[in-house]
Amino acid sequence: MKKANGLNLFSILLSILISLLLLTAAWTQQTPQSIECSSISTILANPKACDNRPVRIEGKVIQFKLQTSKKGNPYTEFTLADGSQTLMFFSYEHLPLEKGICVQVEGIYYVRREAGSFIFENQVVVEEFDLSTNN
Repeated sequence: MKKANGLNLFSILLSILISLLLLTAAWTQQTPQSIECSSISTILANPKACDNRPVRIEGKVIQFKLQTSKKGNPYTEFTLADGSQTLMFFSYEHLPLEKGICVQVEGIYYVRREAGSFIFENQVVVEEFDLSTNN
């Protein structure tokens, strides 16, 4: 009788372990980390999967504004186009932009970002910026 109870307990524990392994494998395959957020169209098609993740995007400058905050801090807001799709970008410094040039940007994409009393949606905060060589 003891042997049967021990075998029963072993079977239950083994079943639980196998179930956990299968659930982990299924979750790993569906995790948003498997999407490469490297184009504007991919980001806009998968905003939740790209949210709060590093991105590296190349695009053409459609518009830009060099601004200074009330506290005297420089910043730049600009829009890049990747084909027919556009995305907003923010930099905590003035960038050497011109309308129509191609640039490469690395930063963090946010579906929604709060800065003080401001709310920004679908925006990349720039960490690195390079002028493309094919302008």
